[in-house]
Amino acid sequence: MVKRPYGPADTSAQAVTRRLHATGSSDPDVLYAARQELAAPYARHRVIALLIIVGAAFTCLTVMLVPLGVPLIVVGIRHRRRCTANLATIFTAHAQYVAALEWENASLPAIRRPPSSIPEREQPSAGAAAERCIERLPHDGPDSRQFL
Repeated sequence: MVKRPYGPADTSAQAVTRRLHATGSSDPDVLYAARQELAAPYARHRVIALLIIVGAAFTCLTVMLVPLGVPLIVVGIRHRRRCTANLATIFTAHAQYVAALEWENASLPAIRRPPSSIPEREQPSAGAAAERCIERLPHDGPDSRQFL
């Protein structure tokens, strides 16, 4: 997907799928947020294209500026159609990607690790560590108050 300052670029389903896969998540909310992020520029361009069409229509009201207004209307319509097509591509690719993830998660059985013959190490509790620190403190003598 190429960012163009002067108009919307064409978006392919592969580019959308790559972008969704780059999130590294299969959570539907994260993928929805990525879809909204992908669709935001095209939604803005649709509004801008509508403003171009309306402005060009007002320009055509004056007979002298008709040669300027007609091409602007054509450009506005073209941009709006391109944005609508890009939004449809983004929404379709998102739906296909989410469906593929759901199918993949539903068809795979839950992977369970076999029981290991190696016993796991026990982690010392916080209470044991605190007891060892208290044992190290000197409790007798004139210097015992500076540690407490």
